[in-house]
Amino acid sequence: MPQRLLINLACLGLLLSVSAVALAAPPASPPATPPAAPAAPRASEPAARWAKVKEIDAAVKMLTEEAMDLDAAGKPEHPAHFDRPHPALKAWTPDMAPLVLQRMQGKFTGDDHRDTYIRWHLLWVLQKAEQQDKRQMGKELVKLAQMLPGPVDVKERPEHRYEPPEIASRYFSLVHSARITVGYPPFQRIVDPPESYQYMTPDQVTRAKANIEEAKKLRDQFKTIVDRDAIAFNRRVRRVNHIVRTYRGELIYLLLQTGDPKIAQLVVSEIDRQVSAKSGVALDLVAYMYLAAFDGVLSYYDAKTLQDLGAKLELTARASEGYLDYGGEKRNFADYAFHLILMLQQGNPLIKPKGPPS
Repeated sequence: MPQRLLINLACLGLLLSVSAVALAAPPASPPATPPAAPAAPRASEPAARWAKVKEIDAAVKMLTEEAMDLDAAGKPEHPAHFDRPHPALKAWTPDMAPLVLQRMQGKFTGDDHRDTYIRWHLLWVLQKAEQQDKRQMGKELVKLAQMLPGPVDVKERPEHRYEPPEIASRYFSLVHSARITVGYPPFQRIVDPPESYQYMTPDQVTRAKANIEEAKKLRDQFKTIVDRDAIAFNRRVRRVNHIVRTYRGELIYLLLQTGDPKIAQLVVSEIDRQVSAKSGVALDLVAYMYLAAFDGVLSYYDAKTLQDLGAKLELTARASEGYLDYGGEKRNFADYAFHLILMLQQGNPLIKPKGPPS
């Protein structure tokens, strides 16, 4: 972890004091031959770190301005960047990661979701860190995990309206009466006519066809008014929600990259907590555990640790009932985590325990 600024300044002062003493010493007798030119002085470590800190502060200032405009109506003054790397960070090297991690632990705007936008961009730098540095980040990453926000709780705006609304309402009611839902969660799907007729009785088909004919007569009797500002606003809300989900998962992935069994247990405990809260966040976290398995990250753990993780996930799966809301759909946690649990408990070619990462 970086030294405190006070220590850095003290070191710098010591260097300056040494230089002053050297300059005050009486000149020596001139040598018989001219001495070789001295090597150029190297920048002090404190000065180099201070330059990095100032660079991070400048980037955070830019990210904060963008975060504050995330819900701005119309065209924001400081447009957000929904791709990485952010222009202010793209030239940063892996050695910036420890300082960035330290900066990420503070609050930026006081709003969890705006702060997550900032941290999501900064997390890109942590992902570039050397594996050796990632192993040492564990405790600090856990602090970030304790600050994770929930889903974005912002109501989207209506993107369009119909005029006159009563005719439009009648039209859609008639059209929807000819649709039918088939299957069961999470494999349900809505079937439109004429395919829907095969799932109806003859009387239902006759009624549905009559409704469709009546709807055709109403289609030109109302207009659709589109609200472009609402569309732009809703798009930002969805993107921010996606960032929150991605940030949460990528942070879990980094935690697993530490190779620390205790931290891996914390990850599984967080999954259990989310399942108990009936939150679809649990499925996101499991998805990143699958990714860690496929990428070979779980090979950083010995067989006993992997079996313990699998046993804990199995208890969570057996205790869970019903379905979780996930992206507007219903998913069953036990089904979702089934293959991961087997991989952890029984071993799998994708997971080859080999001890701590090198």
